[in-house]
Amino acid sequence: MLTKYAEMVSRTNPGSIFKLQYAHEMEDIPPTPTFKRAFMDLKALRDGFLEGCSPFIGFDGCHMKGPYGGVLLAAVGLDGNNGLYPLAFVVVEVDGLVECIAEMVPHAINRKWARHIYANLRQTQLGVMVKKLFWGAARAYNAPDFNSECLP
Repeated sequence: MLTKYAEMVSRTNPGSIFKLQYAHEMEDIPPTPTFKRAFMDLKALRDGFLEGCSPFIGFDGCHMKGPYGGVLLAAVGLDGNNGLYPLAFVVVEVDGLVECIAEMVPHAINRKWARHIYANLRQTQLGVMVKKLFWGAARAYNAPDFNSECLP
């Protein structure tokens, strides 16, 4: 059903981004696709942010309870009344959290919540390499710095 929803979003809101990623269980014949992650950025929300919101983007997330687990991350801005304005959403498996944050962070200028995000990340992603990559991304103020810190 997510594929049909993604098609409907593309048809009714051209310019939106809706990405789905699956893993395939090879034991099943034919292989069964298993949901891994989804990303949604509606063009109407993006345009609204550019037209009338403060130049601030914040990130937050929560662990989803239930049989499937995962993490819901959201990017939000501030509207003219300092209310939260949604920009984009991503649902990822816990293992994909590092990759997802690495994709979002290079465009951020203000990193007030980096310690909070890292504390949550550290609960599931242990290791010196994750710490080095995360803080390298958080301290990078432009794309070249980010690329030199975080990409091979």
